Amino acid sequence: MAQAVLWPKKTFFYPIGNTSPISLTQDLPPGIPADILLLGCGDPRNILYTLQSDLRCDKASCRRFDITCCDIEPAILARNILLFTLLVDARVDDDETWNIFYHFYLDDASIQRLWDQCSALVKASQSLESWQNSPYSSFLRMCTAHTLQHLHNQWVLYLNTKSMSEGERARLKKKFRSEAEAISQREDFISSCWSAGPFWADFQAVTTEHFKSYWHTGTMTFDSRSPSVPHLNPTFVYSLMGDVFNVHYATNPIRAFHLAACYPSVTSGSSGTGPPTMESVIRAAKSQFCQWSQAFRDAVTESSIVLRFFNGDALALCNALQELRRSGTTLTSIGVSYWMGTHIHFHDEYLLSSTHPAPSCYNVIDTSNLSDHLGDMNILAGTVPLLREDQFSALRTQTLLSASPGRSAPQALVEQFCGDVSTLSLLLGVAPVSYITRYTTHYSPQQSMKSIVPADSSLPQELSKYLFGVYLKMFVHEMSKEGIGLPSLEHMMTSSGFFYARPSFVAVLKVMKDKLETNWNVTMRQLFDLIAADKKLFTGLNFYQDLCSELHHQGVYTVDTLSSSVSIESDHAIFRHWGGSIPPLVCLALKIPRANLNKVPDDIGTPVLQLELRSPTAHFHNSFSFLQLTFGTLSIDGDPKDPTFTITQDPLRWSGVSDLILTVWLPAWILCVSPTTTEVMFSFRSIPSNKFITKLIRTLGLLLVIFKTKLLDRQHVFLSRRNPSFSDTYPTSSTLGLKQAEVPRATSADDRPFFVKASLNPDNIAALSIRSDVVDTTAREALLKGHSVIATQKTSCQVEFQFDGFRHQVAFPYPIDGAKIKLRIARKSHYIEVCTPISNPKVLDSLSFNHVPVPMLQVPWLWSMHYLSVSLLPVIDVNSDLGWIRQHISLIFSERECRLRDLRAAQRVDTLLAIKDTFFTLIFASVGIDIPREQIVCLMDEETDLPEIVIFLRHLRFDLASHTVVVDCFVLPFTNGADWAWKVLSRRSMLMIKTHSAEIRAWKQMLPAITECCRTWSHTDNCEYLIRGIPASLASSETPLCSCGLGHGASSYFKDAGLDKRFCDYVTAAAISPLFALSFLESIGRSQIKCAAQDCNKTEGLKRCARCRVISYCSALCQKSDWKRHKAVCKKV
Repeated sequence: MAQAVLWPKKTFFYPIGNTSPISLTQDLPPGIPADILLLGCGDPRNILYTLQSDLRCDKASCRRFDITCCDIEPAILARNILLFTLLVDARVDDDETWNIFYHFYLDDASIQRLWDQCSALVKASQSLESWQNSPYSSFLRMCTAHTLQHLHNQWVLYLNTKSMSEGERARLKKKFRSEAEAISQREDFISSCWSAGPFWADFQAVTTEHFKSYWHTGTMTFDSRSPSVPHLNPTFVYSLMGDVFNVHYATNPIRAFHLAACYPSVTSGSSGTGPPTMESVIRAAKSQFCQWSQAFRDAVTESSIVLRFFNGDALALCNALQELRRSGTTLTSIGVSYWMGTHIHFHDEYLLSSTHPAPSCYNVIDTSNLSDHLGDMNILAGTVPLLREDQFSALRTQTLLSASPGRSAPQALVEQFCGDVSTLSLLLGVAPVSYITRYTTHYSPQQSMKSIVPADSSLPQELSKYLFGVYLKMFVHEMSKEGIGLPSLEHMMTSSGFFYARPSFVAVLKVMKDKLETNWNVTMRQLFDLIAADKKLFTGLNFYQDLCSELHHQGVYTVDTLSSSVSIESDHAIFRHWGGSIPPLVCLALKIPRANLNKVPDDIGTPVLQLELRSPTAHFHNSFSFLQLTFGTLSIDGDPKDPTFTITQDPLRWSGVSDLILTVWLPAWILCVSPTTTEVMFSFRSIPSNKFITKLIRTLGLLLVIFKTKLLDRQHVFLSRRNPSFSDTYPTSSTLGLKQAEVPRATSADDRPFFVKASLNPDNIAALSIRSDVVDTTAREALLKGHSVIATQKTSCQVEFQFDGFRHQVAFPYPIDGAKIKLRIARKSHYIEVCTPISNPKVLDSLSFNHVPVPMLQVPWLWSMHYLSVSLLPVIDVNSDLGWIRQHISLIFSERECRLRDLRAAQRVDTLLAIKDTFFTLIFASVGIDIPREQIVCLMDEETDLPEIVIFLRHLRFDLASHTVVVDCFVLPFTNGADWAWKVLSRRSMLMIKTHSAEIRAWKQMLPAITECCRTWSHTDNCEYLIRGIPASLASSETPLCSCGLGHGASSYFKDAGLDKRFCDYVTAAAISPLFALSFLESIGRSQIKCAAQDCNKTEGLKRCARCRVISYCSALCQKSDWKRHKAVCKKV
């Protein structure tokens, strides 16, 4: 764990999700086994929907799923398992299951079924052994005994409501109902509905209506009368906070479904034309739930799914899995959470010697919206080491928060990743896919990060300066204005103070150390020189020892004061009873009286906690953030020469009466400076962005001290070489090499090993370089003879150099700027080094390169598009009101692209824009907006006037998980053998789109991706992709596609459409998704055009510059005044 430790006395319970489900396998090719880690898993909607929507090559094939579910709230996991077991019980009626999972109040049959199921679960969960012997263990597994115990306790609580007296039940229900009713009466609350995607505004009224109804009746019903539901559902009552009302006040179950499915125009044959109603929404939700339920039963029957459960902190699980992978032992030194000291001890299934070892690395890691609560840097440090390095792997994140006020989306992205995204990606070895491709196929706020080859920085000085920049950005909330005085208000109001502590920075360094090949010790020495000299962070030096301690503890780096050569004698007053040498770090335990905790007000949010050591006479003040906090009692065991702690935990935690025990690692030498005057303080960190700061100061004083005592206080302060919540061994520093991974690329380069090196500026990557050894004897001789070497950019990431007939390709992990390639040729040493800057993500190149790469690994694999089961997607009714499509599809264009679209075709030197324009036309042609509806679209080469690609439009469908439309079609690339097809098609009504050769090339590059994304067939051993690469060819009159998918699913379509059945032998099914512009790179959509002259914002009477035709002026006077500035960029048409 590395995040800041927060005061969690009040945390909400989220029993039901607040976003529509996504497919967890949308980044995995069909058939590839899915090892999935869900951090902050929440309710099981994503799991259920994934099983129902997963793409299969055929009906008989079935992907293997192994899904690990992690949540810190045991009630969430207990409810999920309750649901899973209800679903596999053939006796259970779906209505009862629906009621139990979604309703606050239950009827007699539902509450009895709940009690019966809990009784079975309580019996099965007595121990890991009893669980293994239960009928549910074949598909439900426990990661730890601790998890099973907490789930057992939850089910006991649910079951105990059966034996409550009528009076006890009535009191509990009355308390719950009064608070729920208060929420239902809120007039200021409008329930947002992003689950409806582009229709969110149309669903605003009905979701708000349902919200009020749900909190009033406690049920999902469209009956205006309150149903007879006499029993309080105990699964909504008990959570970490006890039996108090704690369900989040914005809970609205219908937001956990795909509401777009009940929009009138989304389902063909829909009888409704008006706005959605409560009845239609609830019926749609129940229908989806029934489909998901059946898919889950099928998966259990097929023995294709195993679900594992871990109750604890998400980053704690990540760190424990990392330790498991390093040590191979199941008992780790990591606590379950900051507020529970129990060490994570994995089940024996996690041993490699197990018959069927549980996964400890994954090809899908989904973090829900944890980045909103933990920060992206913490998420990356915890998850990147757990991603399987097979290039299928994806790390998925989601944010539900908008950028901070006054910050643009690009600024927010830099804050999110604490600096330049490209640089961080290259050093960590993962990159946001959309940032590289410059588009996304999702309308919803999802982000996929995938593995790339990490780049080494050969110069420690460069790397140290970059890392120092990351350090400053992680702790920007401490930054003072112009380096003097208190932190500025702008910096203090950032959220990083709630996310990051010095251990967060250490965690990032640890990942980089394991990824990079550089002189790490020199890098760290130079970094520490910069940190020690820093004057920008107001409290930087206060946390300096915190940083040193954690670096040593994690084996990342050891400063001189903590090296083994530094000796602290035990005759110091603080250690006078200890025998032997004193370790560099010692564990301090502080017993904080419950009475002091009770003084802290209840309503204070979640402020950050810290331990402070200060001595007014010795003039030092150090703060430490890596705290372990446990309610319970502490006893000192062992010989006084080597004391150890035992902490007996209080299961009642906040509801109990026990003191709070804090443990933390500290440098031993600090405790020897002035032990008699040193004070130990447990306090809140003063972060003005916490809106409760005034209340805290009023109660605790300016220093926000919860408890303070002297270091030599033997009643409250204890020291040991060991910590009950930490390992008593320290990792040692080691030099680790670069982890080699295959680079995503569309064509195969030479597979000889290489290293990518990066030259760094303080804020970004200056250049990348790849050294390639020339091993061929003839080629070496040609180099020695002085033959010139020519380098050519072949794809966005690939460079080919050639000389004297010898050709070789190297692949960079990031798109590069091919116009600035430099070669370093060592003729006598027989190597060539290719150096180039990376491409600016804001500059969308004229796309002669493949922006939709499909690498060939075990199978073709999509890198920038997602997989989807087209046949399961609802069809858009072409006879309904489709005005929403125009507005929705316009979002594929950035503001820059909108301006370019206003220019003449000769000025639009942007192939990606051309592809988007063609897609725009395809959408309109498929449903008949602005142009007649067409079934056939032909892309013509405007130079040759010959057909290149024919697209047979089958349906326009709605991609529920991505909240956008998708064109369901067949594609026919014209080849020499298909000359007859043009004669047949020329007699049919058809939309012909003339386009330039660069766009035709781009479409041919894209065809393998749009046919792979919906593939329901398997590639054969004779697949052309294996022989010729992907695409198979870009030549005119040759197909870029393999022949494996020809004709699959085509016969019925061509028969119903009255088309020649011979087409079936030449077409391949495809799905074309929109390529949305990215708000964090460019402004989206068309903004109001203003006069370009400075200090003039007129919007009327504008005329374009006659020379460039790009910018506009309101008058000749404004144009003249702006000419000196504009002429530098004005280009003649």
